[in-house]
Amino acid sequence: MRVPRDEIAQRVGRLRRHLKEQDADGAIILDALNFAYLSGFHLDVDTWERPVALCIAADGAATALINELSSHAWELAREEGLVVIDQVIVYREHSHVPESEPILTEWAALVEHTAGALGMTPVVGSDRPDAAERLLRAAPKMIDLEPVIREMRRVKSRAELEIFRRSGGITDWAQERYRELIRPGRYIQEVDHDIAKLLEVRAAEEFPHSHLKLMVISFAGVDTAYPHGMCGRPGRRIENGQMVSTNVAFRIDGLGAENERVWSVGTPDARFRKHFEVAREAQHVAVQACIIGSRFREIDAAAQQVIAAAGFGPYSVHRSGHGVGLGLHEYPTDTAFNEERMRNGEVMAVEPGIYMRGFGGFRHSDTLIVSAAGPEILTKFPKDLRSLTIQ
Repeated sequence: MRVPRDEIAQRVGRLRRHLKEQDADGAIILDALNFAYLSGFHLDVDTWERPVALCIAADGAATALINELSSHAWELAREEGLVVIDQVIVYREHSHVPESEPILTEWAALVEHTAGALGMTPVVGSDRPDAAERLLRAAPKMIDLEPVIREMRRVKSRAELEIFRRSGGITDWAQERYRELIRPGRYIQEVDHDIAKLLEVRAAEEFPHSHLKLMVISFAGVDTAYPHGMCGRPGRRIENGQMVSTNVAFRIDGLGAENERVWSVGTPDARFRKHFEVAREAQHVAVQACIIGSRFREIDAAAQQVIAAAGFGPYSVHRSGHGVGLGLHEYPTDTAFNEERMRNGEVMAVEPGIYMRGFGGFRHSDTLIVSAAGPEILTKFPKDLRSLTIQ
């Protein structure tokens, strides 16, 4: 299941039109996710260690510069018809024969030479203009393309949205497996590994040729008060009377869904019930705020009003959502302060939380599409306490 090659080519065409409007001769793309978005190739390296560049001429060809470590993967993607780039130049990690091939220490010169060969100077656009200026000494004028590409990536296509829907359904399936596997006495990491194995098998069966990533992480008891965990404590066992938070993210070619739920192991007491219901109501109103034309900050404002009214305001330690895309966490991440209005086809994660150290954390996270008919929730696993109680 992939975004069609023609759609990726259309993205490049859209960027080229913008370059011409700005009288720019070309673009240097240095960010890994933008590289994938505009080439169709998902990198298998970190760019801080093995840099890449995508040189796109406003009129003419495009050239990808990649490390030799990625060369086999690039050829496979090309054979499968996934990449849309005219040519690729591979640079070496160490000296080879023939010595005329570019090596890592010649990276800056290689980028500058390639851009010059494509006729891309003197006016160049880049998603990382500061870095591009250091590479292109012959380019006296640099245009920042990051806002442009960010806008392109915000509204998803029909093909992208279908991938999001498939991802959301799989995370619901994983939460159902949690219902079966959460039991007193088990190590919480043991359960996570069981879930991850089941997801890996399902992914292999349903998406044998896609680029897949998954995250399965859960916490038990007082550890749930730490939104991203405690950086350790693998020996935590599930106990009767505890809460457990489960978080599943599944991504197909970078596009995926977050799905988080809070469970009660055994009959919940009154304190648990109150915090659970406040968190659930806060998340519900935040989801309903995700409509076309509303401001992003209204998502957080709706949730915080519920949380504050219950007296839990000091225990809400993060904003209530973020954009979702190739990087999972995408613009807008400043939703609590963002005045921009939501558009049809944007994908959001909505996840207000309440965290009380020494007691626990309560957060449900859903992924949704902003649409004309209202928020289309992609992660449909129940959030009522009865469904999330393990007896």
